[in-house]
Amino acid sequence: MAETKSSCLFCDISAKRIPSETLYEDDDLIVFKDIKPIADTHLLLVPRKHYKDLNGLTQSDEPLYGKIVRVAADMAKKEDIQGGWQLFVRVGKGGGQEVPHVHFHLISGSRC
Repeated sequence: MAETKSSCLFCDISAKRIPSETLYEDDDLIVFKDIKPIADTHLLLVPRKHYKDLNGLTQSDEPLYGKIVRVAADMAKKEDIQGGWQLFVRVGKGGGQEVPHVHFHLISGSRC
């Protein structure tokens, strides 16, 4: 079940309370450039539905997470990424997650 979080950075970005360089959005997710990129291309794919991390997902969430992978591939094409890219998610502090809202990183190019 989704959590509610009154003070969530990515919920605020999704709701346009905080500006971002948005590249894609629909009712389910938003894609924007990371403000602290770790590679030449570093996009964040963020579901609008708030989950602290992947541990709370259920089977009913599978269509959304399949859509995230498809949108990632579409964004890689739109950004004209050549030579490959990575899509990853960090789970919990021990996994390197810094913002407690599920988000996927799409990166490509030289690491910063």
